[in-house]
Amino acid sequence: MMLSETEALPSPIKQGENSFDGLLMSTNLQANDFTLSGFDLDIPKVLVVDDHAASRMTAMALLAMEGYEVIEAENGSAAIEIIGRSQPDLILLDVMMPEMDGFEVCHLLKQDEHT
Repeated sequence: MMLSETEALPSPIKQGENSFDGLLMSTNLQANDFTLSGFDLDIPKVLVVDDHAASRMTAMALLAMEGYEVIEAENGSAAIEIIGRSQPDLILLDVMMPEMDGFEVCHLLKQDEHT
C-alpha cells in the first residue's frame, strides 16, 4: 500500500492512562519524590575536568540546566585540589590533558582513602 504525502496510517497507540506520555509523567513524578530517609538529598555536585575550555563550558551548561551544582577544573592538578575540599558526587574527567592526565588523577584518587 503506497501512501501519498498527505496520508498517514492510524497510530496503534491510544491516548489515555496507558500511553507513553503517562508513563513519562509518572516516572518523572517518582524521580522527584524525595521521601527517602537516611540519604543525602542535597543537589548533586559534579566536577567537570577538561583542559579544553569549550568542552568544559558545554558540559557545565548542560549539567546546570538539569539542576546540578557544577564546579570546574582545567587540569588534573587543579582537580585533585578541588576534590580534596569540595568532595563532588561525580567527576567528569578528560583523559588526555597536559601536566597530569586523567589516568594519573584516577590513580591518585584511588590511593586516597577519603576519595
